[in-house]
Amino acid sequence: MPLSQAVNDRPTVLVVEDDDWLRDVVADILESSGYRVATARNGRDAHEYLATVCEPPSAVLMDLMMPIVNGWEFLVGFKSDERFAATPIVVMTALRDTLPSGVDLVLRKPFRIDDLLASIDHFARAPVLLN
Repeated sequence: MPLSQAVNDRPTVLVVEDDDWLRDVVADILESSGYRVATARNGRDAHEYLATVCEPPSAVLMDLMMPIVNGWEFLVGFKSDERFAATPIVVMTALRDTLPSGVDLVLRKPFRIDDLLASIDHFARAPVLLN
């Protein structure tokens, strides 16, 4: 993170994953790489979180196969809200077919940490302006 970027200005990534271990590991990796991270166990929890924020996250990193509200269902509500229309979606999945439209990138499970960080850096890092 550039020194000129305040801690409160760190990009926020919303991680939506029902597997507690994977969600925690991904959150730890992103936080140690300079991101603020919000987590949700399923699409319903993610919608509840998003209803409380003033600004959209810089990116959403999500699973598809989740209980209660799955990834496909989450995307319908998310993309229909104009506040989130420009928010990039990165899907983490082991599925090889039947992927939803409207996602910006698919990370196939298992994925490498470098690939995770490169994809989130690509979508969520704000460009640094030099004086």
